[in-house]
Formats: sequence, structure tokens, C-alpha cells
Amino acid sequence: MNETSYYPRGTGASAETPARRTPSTVARLVRALVYGAIILVAAAILWPVHAGEPNRAGRIQLSNVKQVGMGASMYAYDSDDVLPVANRWMDLIDPYMKDESYFHCLRNDMSATDTPYEWVFRRRLGGKTRSLVEAPKETAMIFDSDVAFRNAAFELQAMPKGGIYRNGDYVCFADGHARFVPLARRGTLK
Repeated sequence: MNETSYYPRGTGASAETPARRTPSTVARLVRALVYGAIILVAAAILWPVHAGEPNRAGRIQLSNVKQVGMGASMYAYDSDDVLPVANRWMDLIDPYMKDESYFHCLRNDMSATDTPYEWVFRRRLGGKTRSLVEAPKETAMIFDSDVAFRNAAFELQAMPKGGIYRNGDYVCFADGHARFVPLARRGTLK
């Protein structure tokens, strides 16, 4: 039997030089689609991480309102589940805070203690037992305000009309969690 009989005629292949296959157009298209799908899946996984992420100042403010809310929760835990009195709330939770800077606005380059106060306590929750708060997951307890001063206590009307950060505000709720609330969802606050 001839050595070249194993190879198709007209390919120029022999036992010494086998025929080299070139990928067909369909194989190239399939490979490109697979690579594209891998890139799209990776982008879909990573995009939500960055899409709603607030800027650095926003992350700091979210952390601050969470810390202030935790101070109020620890005060309530030590006070038979009663939230701080509205007109003295900062003074009452101050022993539970690491330092005074959590109460201050960080929207500019001034040091934390030179800036105005940031947070307002919900007046109607002052001195109230936490277990009596209706819908604590939706009830704003501490929120952004541009009229804040030490121990400021107002209702939700004190929230800035246009929001302070990216068209919204940072809020700590009566159950202790904190999040960014866009202006469009502000109406859902109780």
C-alpha cells in the first residue's frame, strides 16, 4: 500500500507532511461568540458591583450614618429598648460612639470637627420603645439634613428637597440598617 493513500488526494499531504486544517468560517464565528459570551458574563458579574456604588464620600457617609444608628441602637438596648429622647439624642448616644466625627458633615475638605453637623433624629421616635415602632424596616430614624445642628430633631420634611448626595440621602432606619435612599423612593419612607 502506498504511504500517501491515507491522505486525501489533492491536499499535497504525504506521510512526512500531514495536511494542516484551517479553521472554517463557522468555527471562527463560534469561537468569537464564545469569547464574547465570556466577556459579557464577566461584565454582568462585575457591573452591579460598580453601577450603584457611591463615591468615596458616599461610602463614608453611609458608614457614618450606620455608626450613629448603631449608637442609638446600643443606647436603646441599655435603656430597656427605649430610643433616645429627641432633643438630647446626640448627647445620649455619644458614650456609644468612637468619636465625635461621625456626627459631622464630610462634604468638603475641612476637618471633621470644623464642619457642621450632618444628621437629624426623627422627632416622633424620640423616647419611644423600639418594639412599638410600626414597620421599623421602612421607618427613617436618622437622616441627612442641611439644617442640622447638635441634637437636631425634625420630621422628614427637614430632608433637603433635592437630596444631598447624587439625588438622594443616606438614612438609618429604626431596625438599625442604613442605606442610600434615592429621591424617587423617598415617598416610601414611613
